[in-house]
Amino acid sequence: MQLCKTLISYIIITHTIVWAFTTHRGRLSCGNQCLIQNVRDISNLKQLQNQDGSLVAGTRSTHRTRLNLWKNFSFNNANNDKDDDSSDFDRLGKKSSAIDNGRDKNVNGEEDDGDSSKKINPFKTMLQNERITELNSSIANIVRSNEFLSKIASYVQEFADRFEQNISNIKLVLLSFSTGIALTVGVLLYAVATTVSLEDGNPVTESTALMETILTDLSEGYVDEVDSRTLFETGVSAMLSSLDPYTEFENVKDAEAMQESISSRYGGIGLVIQEVRDEKGIGDLSVDQSGDEVDTGFDEEDFLENPANAPSKTKKDDKEKELKIRAVKAFEGFAFDFGMRTGDLLVAVDGTPIKSLKSVDEVRNKLRGEIGTVAKIDVIRDGVGPLTVEVPRQVVKIPDVKLSKLMPGNDDIGYIQLSSFTTDTGLEMRNAILDLQSQILERGGNGELKGLIIDLRGNPGGLLTSAVDVASLFVPRGSDIVSAKGRGFPGVLYRSRVEPLISSQKTKLAVLINGNTASAAEILSGAIQDLDLGVIVGSDRSYGKGLVQNVQELPYSTALKYTVAKYYTPSGRCIQSIDYKDGNGKKAVKVSENDKSLFYTRSGREVKDGGGIEADLKVPAPSASALEVTLLRSGILKDFASEWSKKNQLTDNFSVTDQLYREFQAYVNDKHKAGDINLTAIYAGPLKQLQRSLEESKYQISKSELKSLESDIVREMIKDFDKYAKDIKEDLSNAILDRYLPDSMLLSRSLKTDVQVNAALKLLKNTNEFNQLLARNTGVEGDKLARIDSSGATTSKASEDLGVRLNLNW
Repeated sequence: MQLCKTLISYIIITHTIVWAFTTHRGRLSCGNQCLIQNVRDISNLKQLQNQDGSLVAGTRSTHRTRLNLWKNFSFNNANNDKDDDSSDFDRLGKKSSAIDNGRDKNVNGEEDDGDSSKKINPFKTMLQNERITELNSSIANIVRSNEFLSKIASYVQEFADRFEQNISNIKLVLLSFSTGIALTVGVLLYAVATTVSLEDGNPVTESTALMETILTDLSEGYVDEVDSRTLFETGVSAMLSSLDPYTEFENVKDAEAMQESISSRYGGIGLVIQEVRDEKGIGDLSVDQSGDEVDTGFDEEDFLENPANAPSKTKKDDKEKELKIRAVKAFEGFAFDFGMRTGDLLVAVDGTPIKSLKSVDEVRNKLRGEIGTVAKIDVIRDGVGPLTVEVPRQVVKIPDVKLSKLMPGNDDIGYIQLSSFTTDTGLEMRNAILDLQSQILERGGNGELKGLIIDLRGNPGGLLTSAVDVASLFVPRGSDIVSAKGRGFPGVLYRSRVEPLISSQKTKLAVLINGNTASAAEILSGAIQDLDLGVIVGSDRSYGKGLVQNVQELPYSTALKYTVAKYYTPSGRCIQSIDYKDGNGKKAVKVSENDKSLFYTRSGREVKDGGGIEADLKVPAPSASALEVTLLRSGILKDFASEWSKKNQLTDNFSVTDQLYREFQAYVNDKHKAGDINLTAIYAGPLKQLQRSLEESKYQISKSELKSLESDIVREMIKDFDKYAKDIKEDLSNAILDRYLPDSMLLSRSLKTDVQVNAALKLLKNTNEFNQLLARNTGVEGDKLARIDSSGATTSKASEDLGVRLNLNW
């Protein structure tokens, strides 16, 4: 019973809500285009009822209104608007009986078209609508008689009114809600698609998801707080280093430094600074002495107001409370010209004491600043005392051409030292050659160089396009210079399109290389060798870097430098000396002689790939003794130069006399006894390894015996002061002069005793020997670059101009 009451109440409430909405709309559709004007609200119902509650005359009026509306819309008889009920029904009856064989006749007896037969009898529809009206009236009576239902109807009607008033806002809300649902569904679908792709085994997607998960877990759950950025950089660096040593991730700081090295420009004063280190902290100086270059532990480019690459501090340095900074290089045209000198101890910058700063980076940032401002630097100079030097801040361009001069006693032979390949290297090289030609003209010559020495020793390379620009100054027009290709890299060929500035028919070329000549420097030397334009002079081979790196900018001001291709010299050989196919480290293997292919230069000379550029004229470089390496790396030469400057003045005829040399020996001996320098530091690694091996083998050897061995090594090294006096005197002289003279003068002075430079000079004077080195007859037709691979097959290199020029970084 209760259930029945509940159902009846539900039905009544539902009909009440429907009635309220219908009343609110004001019109009720009666079917065939017939609209019934209904009662607006409950109060209007009272006008349509008798005292006994029955509907009266208003009903007939409603019927008439219905018929007139139907008549107007259906019969198009707007003028027939009589107030006669019978006529209305008569017309309706006539219309109802006028259907004959699918055709109608209107009230005037005219036939309607076939479409009229499809109309529904409006009289039947009217009767149905009357029942609906009566039902609405009944519902209205029920609602009116029930207070609860009346309130519900009132609330529903009020809601409907507000709904209509705010329909536009509601539509906007619904649209926003629908958009939100669509976006949510899209995100969910993307997550599902990602999950599906992960399940499908996409290695890149899987690795990315794993990296994100690992970093998140470590960042949130590791026992100690971790830096997720440092973890990411460490992981990425380890990943990239497994490919080759040239593929690297550059963070913000590294990317800025790389951009500076590429452009060779930065805003500053042109000063190289370094933190003062305690000589007692000098550790293992073990080096590989197989090369012919002495590594002094300091590279000008790496330390250029960017000490991130400076040697790490020792434990003793970490305990120092006050920061000490010394100038180790002042560039010509910049800091040097305004009074800064090598060895100056910086005291303050723009009034800020150096001891109040915490790191070399902070000092560098103080030296740098807005272009056009002046840096006021307080320094202490040995032998002079406190000084204040004002240096304007400007765009510092580090020159790639370190020295350009005519050789003394040979006014028609020039020398150019090229240290790197950056943006303006081609222009610098061109200006240097033109300057040499002008000097010859000024001395009464014809302006033609009879010989030119290009010094690429120690040149690490740089921009590929800069190497092409420099090569274009020497190679004949239309000659191939270099080509490059890789797995996802479009093949490109660089060919000279200009007339050379130097003619190989008039000017003999000699190119100096060593084991540190690499990359873009090898492109230049390889093009000159393959086209038989000059002779390569060196101790053996160049470095052998035949890989092309591209720099891809990444978000957050970072960059990715990665290997994209290998380059090939005009003969078609790749001079890459190490195979990184299986990964870097222990798996990287050097190209063996059996794997090298034989190629031919334009005149038929034999050359090989897979091991750098081999010298045509081999001149061994002087090898540095263990004592010389120790003295250079320890910094004791500069320390002695500082002490000498306090007591002496530089003269025009300065030289390291025997007396001065003995003073230096005594100075080194005193420092060694005081423990400020360890003369056996270069052997520290092997000695430690020997001691460890003996302990593991359980051989009974006392520490005193090892100490005795070290003492014997020191005595032998002391004897080297006499054996290598010439070389050490030269190093000492350079250390003292470096505090007074610019780089160009020091370089020019060193050429006099440079063995390889003198050998190249001698070769350029000997035309017969020069031509013989460039014209070996191998039986291969000249003017064709060809190769013979390991199987003995001979192939020629096609000279196809792809017409593409790329600015790639090396």
